[in-house]
Amino acid sequence: MSDLEIRSGSVIAVNTHHLRHTAGRLMSLAAECEVVQRRLHDISAGITDEGAWANLPLALVAEAIERTRSIAADLRTLATIYEMVELEIQRDAAAAIGDDLSARSLTGRLAALSGTLSLPEQVVAWQLTRGWRADSHRELTWQSVQAGLPFGPFGWAVSAVVPLLLVGVRGLDRGAVPNDARLRGPTRPVSLSPHRLREATTAPATVADVARRLPDDTLGRVRVERYTMPDRSRQFVAYIAGTRFGGDDEPFDMTSNLELYDGVRSASYEATVEALRASGAGPGDTVHLAGHSQGGMIASRVALEHEFRVETIITFGSPVQADVGADTLQVAVRHTDDLVSALSAGGFEGASGAPGSFVAERVADPVGTIGDVTFDVHQMEAYTETAELLDSSTDPRMDAVRESLAPLATATSVSTTVYGAERGTARRAGGGGA
Repeated sequence: MSDLEIRSGSVIAVNTHHLRHTAGRLMSLAAECEVVQRRLHDISAGITDEGAWANLPLALVAEAIERTRSIAADLRTLATIYEMVELEIQRDAAAAIGDDLSARSLTGRLAALSGTLSLPEQVVAWQLTRGWRADSHRELTWQSVQAGLPFGPFGWAVSAVVPLLLVGVRGLDRGAVPNDARLRGPTRPVSLSPHRLREATTAPATVADVARRLPDDTLGRVRVERYTMPDRSRQFVAYIAGTRFGGDDEPFDMTSNLELYDGVRSASYEATVEALRASGAGPGDTVHLAGHSQGGMIASRVALEHEFRVETIITFGSPVQADVGADTLQVAVRHTDDLVSALSAGGFEGASGAPGSFVAERVADPVGTIGDVTFDVHQMEAYTETAELLDSSTDPRMDAVRESLAPLATATSVSTTVYGAERGTARRAGGGGA
């Protein structure tokens, strides 16, 4: 099991303000050490004047001061490198929408920052901005080769397909969905089968709690929890299933998968929106979304369509990442050896979502096996383990997740409905919001 990495974006690992703040604290510490050094030197001189000898740690203090200053300098350099990456991302975005004035301004700021770095440091910044997308598939490419080796020439040929597929994925440029993207195509008719859960429901407090509530094959397709808050307002949490393999009536099938990845309205998307409406969610109501695989794509699209006020999105193994805007906290949980997650091609270089949004990644199975190709690391069992690691993390970005979920625990009442779904004549399911 690999260590979990938490980053603000696919390239940006840390907040540059925190880096500079830490560097400043270290410089203050070095200054305090200098005071100690001078006092020790005076004490040593006084002892020597008295004809005695003392073995005071003057050399150790000097070494500590030098190392502290060196670390502070490295942190400031790293902050500058990340700031260059962020500026380049902003410049490319401005150029993409034809905002030449902003692009020129950002280019000037980039040049000024670049001038403060050495040539090797400039190369590091360039590698971060240009090489990150290909590097996002490095683990999966390597593991596919490992998996094919024991099977001889046939296995080698099969394993070679994965790198070629990943190159094609990067060329499609579908993994990062911009903020202004809207689904195309007509509404897909669906019908829902609601099942009201009678047992008491408590609010999810952790990412693992959220992961465990995602529907499996026996528990419908969309689970919606409705929370009545002390001020009589309502909040909703929707847990959206991933792809299912069934008959022609299955809305969460591979057809919907391909449609959503291409930006087309799918039956699974319609089923999710209808489930929220049937549970009582209306325009502007606060909604929290969680989805696995195709469910992650659906959650992203629900946020971009702006029918509801989506406060939180938590996705597991989603093939896309959406720029959901500054009002939606987004947590993207991925496995770097998951072929489905690889379809996002790394998502966005920088942060996407409200302050505190992040990407959490790990290698779910470090040894390349045929299970990687058969999607073992894509299953919710593996992602639930990752969620547990995330919950135990001391990373301060987890505070935003806890703060987003915490108000749900103050609800005066909770009702839960699980919805099955079929393709067919559209009708709103009754009883879900009763």
